[in-house]
Amino acid sequence: ALSIGWGGERLLEESLAGLRGFSSEKTRAFTAPLTPMNEPIRSERTIAHIVLPLQAMLSVARARGTKLNDVALCVLDAAMHRYLRSIGRPAGRALVAICPVSLQDRKIKQLTTQVSVFWTPLGTPSAPVGRRMRQVMVNTRAAKERMRTMPRDVAYAYAVLTFALGETLTLVPRGSVDYFLPANVLISNVRGPSEPLYLGGARLEALCPVSTLISGMGLNITFMSYAGQVVIGLDQHPSRATQDRPGERRIEREQRRIDVPARPLRSGNSRVSSGANLSHRARASCTSRHCSGKSCSTSAAGPRSGLRQ
Repeated sequence: ALSIGWGGERLLEESLAGLRGFSSEKTRAFTAPLTPMNEPIRSERTIAHIVLPLQAMLSVARARGTKLNDVALCVLDAAMHRYLRSIGRPAGRALVAICPVSLQDRKIKQLTTQVSVFWTPLGTPSAPVGRRMRQVMVNTRAAKERMRTMPRDVAYAYAVLTFALGETLTLVPRGSVDYFLPANVLISNVRGPSEPLYLGGARLEALCPVSTLISGMGLNITFMSYAGQVVIGLDQHPSRATQDRPGERRIEREQRRIDVPARPLRSGNSRVSSGANLSHRARASCTSRHCSGKSCSTSAAGPRSGLRQ
C-alpha cells in the first residue's frame, strides 16, 4: 500500500505538471503531440521487421559516446518523423516514447514481475542526426535519473498506475485536441543470445519480436539482439489516414545517415482481421542465404523465424 501511495504521488505530480501544457523550457509529462499513432485502436495489425548489424551500431555508439539503445532510438525517431511528414501529419514537437525497464536485481532471484517504465521526449522534428542523437542522449538520461529516485516496489506501482491512467484517458473524447497525451509510441529492447542457436542442425536465422498494442498507442517497436544482429519489429495499427507500412524503408534511410547498413525482413501486409485468431502467422521472406524463404515466419503468438526444414 505504501508503494502504491508513493507511486501514485509521483504520477499525480506529473499529471498536474502536464495539465499546464507543453513547455519548450521544461520537460513535462503528458505533453506528447497528437499523431495518427494515437487514434483509437481497432482489430487490424500491420507487422514488419528489419535487421541491423549489431557491431556497426555499437561502433556508432562508441564513436558518439553513447549506448546502443540511444542509437536505435535516434534512428527510429527520425524514421517516425519521416513517416508523419509523408502522410501530411507532421508532429509539431518531439515525439514521446514509453520505454519498459527491468527492475531485476541480478543477485536476487524472484519469480515476480519486476519491471517499470520511463517516458522520454525524443528529438525535435527537424533536427539533423547529430543534434537528434544528443537530444535523445540527454532526454533518456534525465528520464532514467527520474526513475532511479524511486525504490523498486514504488517504480513498479508507478508503472501500473501510469498505464491505467493512460488507458483511461483514451476513453475521453478528444477529437483534434492536442492536450494531456501521455505518449506516442512504446519502444522496448530485449537482449537475446550472443551466439547462434540450432535445432536439429538447422540454424535459427533471426528472432523476430512481435509485441502487443495498448490503448492510445497504435505503434509498438521492439528491437532484439541475436548473434551479431539487431532485429527491429514494428507492430502497428493502420491509421485511418493511411494504410502505409510501419516504415522499413524509412528506417533504412535513417540508419544510412549514421552509417549502419540494414537489410529488411520483407513481409507482406500482414493484418490480423476482425475475429481472426492471433496465432495465425504473418509470412516473411528472409534475405539470408541460409533460408529457403518459405520456412521463415513471424507469429503473433511468439517468434518462430528462420528454422529450415
